[in-house]
Amino acid sequence: MYKKKTLRRMKPITRRYARIINDLDGVIRRLKNLTEDIARLEFDSHALHNAQEHQQSSGPKNLDEFRGDYFKQQEDGDEL
Repeated sequence: MYKKKTLRRMKPITRRYARIINDLDGVIRRLKNLTEDIARLEFDSHALHNAQEHQQSSGPKNLDEFRGDYFKQQEDGDEL
């Protein structure tokens, strides 16, 4: 990372090149900081997806839910 004082002493083309390097260093630093957040979000996303799949495949949990589903299907005209 080039400091402002160092950049002032450089020739114009070299100074532009050094500023680009500084910008890229900053971007890389921010991306590295995001890596942990992205990994945590990905883990949470997979866990939520698995929980939703498990919930859908488990069916009604008690008799009231079963009755509610049964009568809803009766109203819609579907058979069980």
